[in-house]
Amino acid sequence: MAEGEQINQEIADLERQLHEKREQLSSQHATGELAELPHEKETLHEMVGEKIAENSLPSSAPTTQILTLPSLPVTATPPPQLTEEMKAQVQELVNTAFTHGVDPAIKIARVTNNAALIESFYDLLVDELYNYLIERGKLKQF
Repeated sequence: MAEGEQINQEIADLERQLHEKREQLSSQHATGELAELPHEKETLHEMVGEKIAENSLPSSAPTTQILTLPSLPVTATPPPQLTEEMKAQVQELVNTAFTHGVDPAIKIARVTNNAALIESFYDLLVDELYNYLIERGKLKQF
């Protein structure tokens, strides 16, 4: 499967999982198990967090360098408290997620062993995925 097709498949899987999770949450809300239905972005944030946690096991693979790829149109920015170098690394990780897949980007982030970088990557990735899904008409902006 070509890399572009793989990314499209990964995003389609994410859309499907998000839809299933939203249906589950809606059912829980309807039965009173859940007092308030979380926003779609919160649900997406939780799903990406789970994906990052799945990849949090220490890697025995050799250290991988962060790829420098052309930037996507950025609609969100890394937190201002990061150094310029870390902001660039976070953006490269997001670019990697959109060009090579979320799992490879997570693995690269984990190799850094830098909690601030990983958290910033996580937040920016969720923002970018959310904006992308809005653009595709899969989610509604709030």
